[in-house]
Amino acid sequence: MTESILSLVQELVRIPSRGGVDNPTTVLEKIALWFKDTDLPGEILTDSSGNPCAFYAETAGDGTGKDPLYILDACIDTADTGDLDSWTHDPFSAETEDGWLYGRGSGDSKMGVSIFSHIFRDFYHAKTTGNGRLGVLFDADEHTGRFGGVKRLLETRNDIAGVCIGYPGMDELVIGARGFYRAKIRIPGKAGHTGMPAASVQNAARDGADFIAQLYTAWDLFTPTLNEDKNFPFGPGMTVTEVHSGTAFSVIPDLCTIFIDFRLTHICQEDDIVQFLDSVVSQYKGFACEKIDSWPAYTLPNNHELAESLGSAVEKISGRKLPRIYCGPSNIGNFLASYNIPATCGFGVVCENFHAADERIRIDTIELVYKVYKEMIATLIKNQS
Repeated sequence: MTESILSLVQELVRIPSRGGVDNPTTVLEKIALWFKDTDLPGEILTDSSGNPCAFYAETAGDGTGKDPLYILDACIDTADTGDLDSWTHDPFSAETEDGWLYGRGSGDSKMGVSIFSHIFRDFYHAKTTGNGRLGVLFDADEHTGRFGGVKRLLETRNDIAGVCIGYPGMDELVIGARGFYRAKIRIPGKAGHTGMPAASVQNAARDGADFIAQLYTAWDLFTPTLNEDKNFPFGPGMTVTEVHSGTAFSVIPDLCTIFIDFRLTHICQEDDIVQFLDSVVSQYKGFACEKIDSWPAYTLPNNHELAESLGSAVEKISGRKLPRIYCGPSNIGNFLASYNIPATCGFGVVCENFHAADERIRIDTIELVYKVYKEMIATLIKNQS
């Protein structure tokens, strides 16, 4: 089984599918062809503009369409490669060396796509799904932050009983995540020639730098005022992620745009961040703050059906009892929680250099992950019979 899973993921890694950079059509057509060649159903989903955004397939279950639907989800788009000189292997070569498979998206999450595809194949051809249905969703619009695939699916499916997200890592079972609040700050200036006397200059870039320094100072004073959140002991977070200003050496910038990413917990929620930002921005004349997007934190109870079935499957297959944790990075589990759809978001192959140069996964961990999720799905569907 490992050989077949490895072969498919290598084919996928060799197709660049960087979110917001590469057209996802090629990689989606590749996975659609694999499903067709394996005599499996499936379709490429399109977003509201008609652009390909995901691949989806579903078993028939008992034929009524009313039995519980469990979905295995993995993104088929990837992060960008960054500086190519920092890679020791071509990010799209899918080379193997010393028991590792290298390549952008190998861990996040094309290996998840390959493993879940094989599990779907097994259940579909065995026709043993009983009173449960199994779906697989491979989103090609995840790293853009738009999540077009899962959004499109939810327009037609309102009966999803649970979702397992195929992120890598096998030391913990991740059953929740911090949320996020993203904002854009626009800082005005006054354009002019850089040779003008300093007294007449209103440099938006300099005002932006001053604002960022004040923002971090205010954040350091704000966070200690929050109560401790036992689910997220590392607390909320704030990161200035982008700063844009200026056009040329001889032109004084008349606009500085700053993008900020906040990480939310159950204690520090969207309203708290809005009040915090207002308190800082209001100190500056003409500054404008705009909300980009926000998802709340979510925590799946330890004894939830999904957590129990995944934990039991890991223990049965590997003999290990893993801790169940809530993580810092957000994922579509946060989005699904707003629809009251439970999700796990982490048990997968061993991966190193996630989103960094020389992303790689350990080949000898593939079979274990395959067996765990196959056992989990079998248990979930059996319990619905």
